[in-house]
Amino acid sequence: TWTTDSTESDTTTTTGEPECGDGVLDEGEACDDGNDVNDDECSNACEVAYCGDGIVQEELGEECDENGNNCSDNCEFGMYMFITPEIFYGSELGGYEGAEVICNKMANELGLSGTYQPWLAGQKYTPKKSLTYQFNGGYINIDGSVIAESWNDLTSCDENDECLQEAIMPPEDWPYMYGAYWSNVNKNGEAVETVLPELGHCFEWSSFNSPPYGNSGRFGEGFTDPEWTNWGVYWVCHQDALPLACIQVGV
Repeated sequence: TWTTDSTESDTTTTTGEPECGDGVLDEGEACDDGNDVNDDECSNACEVAYCGDGIVQEELGEECDENGNNCSDNCEFGMYMFITPEIFYGSELGGYEGAEVICNKMANELGLSGTYQPWLAGQKYTPKKSLTYQFNGGYINIDGSVIAESWNDLTSCDENDECLQEAIMPPEDWPYMYGAYWSNVNKNGEAVETVLPELGHCFEWSSFNSPPYGNSGRFGEGFTDPEWTNWGVYWVCHQDALPLACIQVGV
């Protein structure tokens, strides 16, 4: 809005520049709501609020608005899932407890806060019964893309056998050719049923005694069907090295 001064002879002259926040929409302004509130639908820069502008718009349902710090690309708080940047023999994970140590070490190296557990199943443990916390909100990749909207979505598939909203993505500069990780988890978060109970989990992920095979899931672009967690491809526990998938259980 242009501010003016009036003289006794009613002569009007321009004495100012357009000002954001005066309630009048001027050229170059996307909005102007006439207030100095920065976290409503119109910012103090006279720009329309949007997810990704760095301002948390609680009135618009945003829980966060930043890159990282558990913020998804739809500005909702989420728990991370990630693929470890290192690979391991299935027989040398040290069991579920050893895999949990690996997940937290890898999360720290990736600069992720919180606590993590492996997406891994054996006869004694599965994600469905062993994870210490099952989040009702979304699960997200490190880049903020939403993998699943809730725990229920993470452990179920639709009528077309689509399970994930987005695939679990590997770390940047992933150096290996294949996109498989140690899993043995079915699409419901339980252990994969096999003819031999000991098949598929490298004897609780700690030995390569016969049968020395571990089941895998898949990660990377496009893997959103049940194969994301149960590929049904078995690897030799003491010869094949794969990464782990880790899931956040605490902030």
